[in-house]
Amino acid sequence: MREVADAARDAGLPIVFVIPRGYEGDVYPEGSIVVRTGLDTRERSSILVRSGDVVVALGGAIGTLFEVFIACSYGVPVFFLKGSGLPTDKFANCFRDGVVDDRIGRCIEYFDSVEELLERLCGYRARGSS
Repeated sequence: MREVADAARDAGLPIVFVIPRGYEGDVYPEGSIVVRTGLDTRERSSILVRSGDVVVALGGAIGTLFEVFIACSYGVPVFFLKGSGLPTDKFANCFRDGVVDDRIGRCIEYFDSVEELLERLCGYRARGSS
């Protein structure tokens, strides 16, 4: 996440961190917005997912997977980068079609490269936006 935040800062993009209780004392990049939730990581994940138009999963472990499931349950699209070398890579093998629940339908789009994901992300328009 540090690399993503640094790249966003270098590109002049605003950076917002939604921080769980255990990370509130950490140092964050100058000029970023830090929301210290006072919540544990699972509760904070729900706020994080509900605050965005899309969830981008760049690799991780149980916390990232938890956020993917939360996003799908709320109808928030997930853009998922494969090939990170992290435990989340196994996820695409389980749900190849991007459907984790037939009642919800496809909620995950998989990408093989950062460039492909960014192109889709930059062209994404949230539901209800004109």
